[in-house]
Amino acid sequence: MQTSTKKEVVVIFHDHLDPVWARCNDRPYQYNNKLLHSYADVCDWVIDDYLDMVNEGFTFTEGQVIVWDTYLKRHPEKREVLKELLREGKLEFMRQGMSTVDSNYSPAEGILRNHLLAEPFYKELCPEDYWPLKQAFLWDAFGNSANMPQILKQVGIEVAGGTKYRLCPGDWWVGIDGTKLPCIDQIFSSYNRVEDPILYVLSRHPHCPACNGKGCDECDGRGMLNLHPFHKDKVLSVLERTAAFGETKKFVMIGGEETIPDHSIIEALEELNEKYAGEINFRFGTMKEFWEYYSGYYMGESEKYQEPTEDLNPVNQGTYVAKIKCKQRAHKIDAALIQAEASFAGKHWNADTISGTPDDLQLAWKDLVFGLHHDAISGAHIDGCDDELMQILDESESIAHNYVCREVYRAPRMGKEKSHSGTCRKRLGNLELVYDLKGIRSVSKNDRDLFGTYTYQGLSYTGTQSRAVCIGELVLQDDWGDFHNTFQDGDYILLGDYNYSVSEGDQYIWWRGAREVMDPRCPKLIWDVYVTVSEDGERLNFSVDIDWDTSNKRIRAVIPVNDRNSQSSIWGIPFGHMERSFDPNKKYEMPVADHESMTTAEYDFRAICPVGDYPSDHWVRHDIDDKSGVALFNQGTPCVKWLPGCFELSLLRSPQMHGITILPHVEEMWDVRGVLDAGKHHFEFAVYPYTEPVSHSKLAQIGYRYCDAAPELPFRVEGNVVVTAFKVAESGDGFILRMYEADGEDSDIRIDFGKEVVVERVNILEQPECTICSGNTLKMEIHKFEIITLKIKNERAGVR
Repeated sequence: MQTSTKKEVVVIFHDHLDPVWARCNDRPYQYNNKLLHSYADVCDWVIDDYLDMVNEGFTFTEGQVIVWDTYLKRHPEKREVLKELLREGKLEFMRQGMSTVDSNYSPAEGILRNHLLAEPFYKELCPEDYWPLKQAFLWDAFGNSANMPQILKQVGIEVAGGTKYRLCPGDWWVGIDGTKLPCIDQIFSSYNRVEDPILYVLSRHPHCPACNGKGCDECDGRGMLNLHPFHKDKVLSVLERTAAFGETKKFVMIGGEETIPDHSIIEALEELNEKYAGEINFRFGTMKEFWEYYSGYYMGESEKYQEPTEDLNPVNQGTYVAKIKCKQRAHKIDAALIQAEASFAGKHWNADTISGTPDDLQLAWKDLVFGLHHDAISGAHIDGCDDELMQILDESESIAHNYVCREVYRAPRMGKEKSHSGTCRKRLGNLELVYDLKGIRSVSKNDRDLFGTYTYQGLSYTGTQSRAVCIGELVLQDDWGDFHNTFQDGDYILLGDYNYSVSEGDQYIWWRGAREVMDPRCPKLIWDVYVTVSEDGERLNFSVDIDWDTSNKRIRAVIPVNDRNSQSSIWGIPFGHMERSFDPNKKYEMPVADHESMTTAEYDFRAICPVGDYPSDHWVRHDIDDKSGVALFNQGTPCVKWLPGCFELSLLRSPQMHGITILPHVEEMWDVRGVLDAGKHHFEFAVYPYTEPVSHSKLAQIGYRYCDAAPELPFRVEGNVVVTAFKVAESGDGFILRMYEADGEDSDIRIDFGKEVVVERVNILEQPECTICSGNTLKMEIHKFEIITLKIKNERAGVR
């Protein structure tokens, strides 16, 4: 750490610019005779005002490509200006990819494409060996996946920060594979609610009432008002509190979300420099400067951090379910694009030709990645934004379908249908079922019942218990909350009690139900539950159709498991898995918060209060003993809770509290009815009871196949790996194969290519690392949870 006799307070200005959330991305939105301007308009305002002050020393950090690319498409004359500011260090592009995407319930491959697609823009604008691109800033992502350090390191990251809302607790962030990165958050205090100063302003820019957003003299033609500017007295307070720490050099973050850069910050710096002349220098600085100052300290602390960092989840658990189609479509389209590019690559592989990625597939991936932004896939956005998002996803899906035919869900009707009124037995594959009108009462495999009996205890006021839940039964709860979180939930209502018919065919059982009880917050709720068996006879496949119109309700599917002693289970996550637990009896209290400096403190606290829900990628499992257990697979419904004795898979919720998306004291823009998710919905999940040991890698492989996300390969891959992509290289001179180790243990893999090839190890950006094989077979060791990307060149191939 460098030292100096004169003390310094260095302001780093960071503005988080959402491309989607409380307004549309790049289109104006007419609502209730008011014009709501787009985020592109807001970003124009933010960037233009920054540029007006840049010659007075104002620096700016932000790195989402979609923000800057949109700005330059609107203002192409500013391209060279931005390039010069990047060279001079007055503007910093920290690596965020196309946008700050969710890394928990976004599809795994989509998380990587966020960075791959952004690379050409970074290369074109930033100077060579540009240091800020070696820092990731994950500000406002709703939690962070446990394998993110490896992902970030493979795109060139050397230091990370902005791990809000669940802050990285140490100075190094260690992933589940052992990869570790310095994390600046504890020293930089980029997200500290209690001690270190920070000035973070969440800004909203309501329509101008004089013109209803159309633009007039009173709003300088913008149609928006800056109601939340920086105030010099608050800036002065934060800066003097920072100086009071007495450190030789102290960095402080000033910024916010969509906050307009303000001259009051410059005025505050000038006033304090006059007040503390000769003692303290107050000025703007950069993240690069912060790292240069503290890098020696971080390197000295490295050896203290060897074990994986604690889970930086859950965060905003309500978003795991809100507007569920945002999550379902993202996963479905991701799988379609994986299949589409594998089909395209396979044709060239078989023909011994090479090609670059088609422009339409590039566009389709960009469309999908837009849908993975944390405020998009989370569902925490207004309805106008949702309309825009669905149109963008429609384009992506349509392009994918031009390359591959996707199977559309059709409820099969096999054999002669029979209706039942009593208890029945039926064999589906290797499973023996006992069922009645309420649902599946038991399932035996190899003469073992792995599900047992589960009842909900201590029902409100009476203290009684429910009847035994059925396997895969739907349950209804009150869900008092907003887009992001549930504040309070209610007792479970077992919907099997409302089934009015059950019938069966040769290979299915079908229940139909409706709840008609004059509930004012649930005027409509009807459903079909259709159960078949997987082709191998090992799993029960559930297809669920729900048509509802509710408010402040939630529907879960409940899967009892014959173990009421353990609070832990295993969750599949992007590129790995991890054990998680939840204690329903633990209470949480909000820490003291400085609301003047951190106006979102209460929301931030609710975001990290566990309620038991965690995001899963394809699968979860609970082992009853060394051999047996139950696994649950999902298709785009990531929210899973484990309570001792049962899994709960959330399907729908209809929160009606406005939360932070709508601020009525700022803008009465109540375009949020869509969060009620009224209408028809389709869900699929599978339940897999096992009586012999099943590896994590097998479950991961089954999960990818179940979601149709495993690419079809023209060669054979053997090992405890999951292949997530097979595509043509971005450079157009070979093929890319990506996989990850899925057991959590070092192991060996073998690939038989069937032809002579040269294989290079590349990173996620497809930049070369080393040549590892020449021939028709590759054998190599792969470490636990390691993500491997291979570039395969067929020397005989020619361009077509």
